[in-house]
Amino acid sequence: MITPSLFFVLIIALINSLQVFDLVFIMMGKQDALLESTRTVVFSIWENGFKYFHMGYASAQAWSLFLVILLITVVQMVFQKKWVHYQ
Repeated sequence: MITPSLFFVLIIALINSLQVFDLVFIMMGKQDALLESTRTVVFSIWENGFKYFHMGYASAQAWSLFLVILLITVVQMVFQKKWVHYQ
């Protein structure tokens, strides 16, 4: 009975992990030389859109992130039939 809830939490946690921005921004501040090990996709979208004003490139990155999240979610929904049992 817990597998549907576990499946939901797994998808939400995956989406939240791909959308980390605030922790990186607060930790690194407004340093010009952001460490490459702390760079995330969402931080790169913000940096291109609002720091360098490359709105088109930032929009393309955002759409790419959306498609990656959608693809991973669809794959999880297909494979969930093997381990999620509704009764």
